[in-house]
Amino acid sequence: MARKAKSTKKKTSSRKSPRKASSKGKHGCMAHFWLLSLSLLALLLGGFYLAGRYKEQLRIAQLKKEDEKVLLDYQVLGIDLSHHQKVKDWKAVRKDNVRFVYLKTTEGMSVEDQKYKEYYEGAKKAGMRVGTYHFFIFERDAHKQVRFFLTHLRYEKGDLPPVVDVEYESRNRRKPANNASRRAELQRFSNEVFAELGIYPVFYTNKECYRDLFEGIELQNELWISHISTETKPNISTPWIFWQYTHHGYVNGIEGDVDKNVFNGTQDAFTQWINSKWN
Repeated sequence: MARKAKSTKKKTSSRKSPRKASSKGKHGCMAHFWLLSLSLLALLLGGFYLAGRYKEQLRIAQLKKEDEKVLLDYQVLGIDLSHHQKVKDWKAVRKDNVRFVYLKTTEGMSVEDQKYKEYYEGAKKAGMRVGTYHFFIFERDAHKQVRFFLTHLRYEKGDLPPVVDVEYESRNRRKPANNASRRAELQRFSNEVFAELGIYPVFYTNKECYRDLFEGIELQNELWISHISTETKPNISTPWIFWQYTHHGYVNGIEGDVDKNVFNGTQDAFTQWINSKWN
């Protein structure tokens, strides 16, 4: 008999191979992880923001208290600005009890403040009294400085008298040997303003510069003194018309620190003082 041939077909195993992990499960876990991480980050950033807002509100409240100390004795509040301060809303500025504003117009013989014209229009429209000032640089030709100032300033009926800013800083170093010549240059500047506008400019100065250039001198000019304090009033022998009491004030509608000042008199006296300049 013939023998049966052996089958070459392999038996397949009945055991099932393990399944691969689902990619959907992995992606779902990762999405959950990132969602949780972003939520925690948002909470953290929100916490920092609220803490910063709270700290800023405390700072503003403290500054308002400092203002109140000064305004117990002086009714007329004002500010002085240049392009360094960003004004966002002039109406808000006026509503924050600001009656007047002085704006930087020029500096030396060639620098015009880039925000002067815009700020002049904005302040006037908001109903504030407006004045302009020139930053005086020592040992530069006073005649050229005053011509540059007069060329660029606006001085309309009802405006505040122009101001000459006289103070020590990096470009205006203290040189006692030059005091007499500096006084002469300032007098020349003042006389040329008077010849053009019929009014002597106010001199703005700080205590150090006052002692060197103005103390004991009979002035035709009124004085605006920088005395940074809310606890003590200016203690100088010369009568003053404005007192600058802080460089770090807060005003609604303005971004950043603001110089704040008061007029030496009542609101009625302030109006009368301005009107007297135009009579």
